[in-house]
Amino acid sequence: MKVPTYHKYGITKSQLEKFDEKNRKISHLLTHKIPIAAGIVLGTTIYIINFRKYAPVNVLQVISQLFIFISLGILCVGLPMILFKLIENYYYRHIGRNNKTYINILKYKKDKEDYEYWHLRSDERFWKLIDGYTFEREVVSIYKKLGYDLKTEVAVNGHTPEFIFDKDSKSICMKFVTNKTIELPEEVESIVSESKSVYDKITIITSKGYKSGLPGKLNANVELLDTKDIVTMLKTINE
Repeated sequence: MKVPTYHKYGITKSQLEKFDEKNRKISHLLTHKIPIAAGIVLGTTIYIINFRKYAPVNVLQVISQLFIFISLGILCVGLPMILFKLIENYYYRHIGRNNKTYINILKYKKDKEDYEYWHLRSDERFWKLIDGYTFEREVVSIYKKLGYDLKTEVAVNGHTPEFIFDKDSKSICMKFVTNKTIELPEEVESIVSESKSVYDKITIITSKGYKSGLPGKLNANVELLDTKDIVTMLKTINE
């Protein structure tokens, strides 16, 4: 996968800078300035309407009561903030349907984001820096991006989870070993035997690696992978 460069999308650096600045200002306006202003107006209005009811006796009470109502007003604008965010999203979608430059910029940003995602995970050093839990989640995320449909996550014996995927009408059970190196075929068989259901394929992925000479495929439906295999797979996919 080649590094996306903006000029290949028919856009310029100036257009990118203007796009980012405009979107930043619109987002800040819709999610900060307008809601805060609306909250201040709402709180102040309610306080003025009920001024006699609260009967402040001095300026300090007026200030403190006004502060409370303005704070409540801003809190009450939490729901409208969501509405403004929806308006913001609609605005971007509307512009996107009618502006070729906007469409090209979005495509460039999406392709650049995808490149950075795959490029980072195609580096073996990335996998050496993460813990076991993160390792599991990263691998599951990769498989989902590759079109595997995650159906469920099942805890086995209260700890090691199984991730059940569907792909091309076949069921795949993915299991992880993140606390040790797998050295013997019997260890793999023990892990496989924990699965209470029958699957078309069982994939065991270890972050610590497996002993040299241990086959990646122990039988027709059991696959053994480590981080090097994951990296090799990603490099092959994204060539």
